[in-house]
Amino acid sequence: MSVTAVEHPIEWTMTLPVNNCLDSFIANQLSQLKIRSQDLPKRYQLNGAIMCGRLQDIMAEKSFYLQQGTYAYEMDKQFSVDIDYVEDFEYAEFLVAKHSANLVCE
Repeated sequence: MSVTAVEHPIEWTMTLPVNNCLDSFIANQLSQLKIRSQDLPKRYQLNGAIMCGRLQDIMAEKSFYLQQGTYAYEMDKQFSVDIDYVEDFEYAEFLVAKHSANLVCE
């Protein structure tokens, strides 16, 4: 399965309470918030670009998410654009145009 490095430390993420007050988050995460992002472990997320497996294993598990024998293929961020919004699509178009301009046909 393809993965991409997460941009921001998960230690700095939260769900917002109804009143948007960050008091409990800061109190519970203060030790993590004081650590520079470069000093926290590098984390990865599934990006959904590539999923490969043997058909019989996928059919037996009824899922691409096999619990045994699955390995990560790390993709560079520039090749892993999650398109959820128009702005994401426009960014992907920009990257394609940028890389296409670097190709030379003879």
